Amino acid sequence: MSSFENQPQSSTFRTPRPIFLASKVRGKKRERLWNGLERFVNCSDEWRDFRALGRSFRRFWPVRVFNRRRISEGDIEFGYLDWHPACHRLFLFYRDTLRSVWRGDLSTEDWGQAEFLLGIKKWQKDVIGKEYIIPGLRDAWREISNYSQSQPDDGPEFGMLWRNGSFYIEPKNEFQQAFYLLFLQSWRARVCPGPGCKQKYFIARKAKQKFCGTPCSAGSRRASNRNWWDRVGAKRRAEQAKARSQRNPGQRRRQ
Repeated sequence: MSSFENQPQSSTFRTPRPIFLASKVRGKKRERLWNGLERFVNCSDEWRDFRALGRSFRRFWPVRVFNRRRISEGDIEFGYLDWHPACHRLFLFYRDTLRSVWRGDLSTEDWGQAEFLLGIKKWQKDVIGKEYIIPGLRDAWREISNYSQSQPDDGPEFGMLWRNGSFYIEPKNEFQQAFYLLFLQSWRARVCPGPGCKQKYFIARKAKQKFCGTPCSAGSRRASNRNWWDRVGAKRRAEQAKARSQRNPGQRRRQ
């Protein structure tokens, strides 16, 4: 049952309204979604980091993969492969796609990355059928297929509010929910310019926020001060040395 079913209806809207989330997200819940998305996009290729992310944000697995695997004669295992080792390459594909959207690198190879991340792009035919559209996804799915007879689950649920002239969307997991929130405020997706930043991709909490946090901001100021001193200070020191060398002996003795 949709969470909109019992909401009051209204016929006062003159134009259709945009798609929106089934429930409002505020406070601690929103901050958790931001933190999970930051952890997801900054996760390294290492297996240990993949496992740690799965333990901390279990419901951030981006797409449910149904598992049907024969483990013995007449015995078949059913379930889902959320954060399973066989899905590691699929996770990396999602992570890299999210990074591409985050940076806005969609001009040369736009195959619907944002729709794919939200789960509204039907990509089953690209990995199960004969067509090949999405780069890298077939290889990730082949690794899963070697483990079990699997298939991706459906995407988020869409519905219509007839009297309001609007649509709603109900994400299947926290990753879809967090990504949709970021889509509504895409200006928050920032790349930290701090030297040696360990969390390169971050979600800005304020419009003027440029760095991911105080350490990177302070480090940037120190680096800027050093560059200024190396550039301007060297010139000043040279001018001072030249001035001292031009002083006559009498002036130097009086000082």
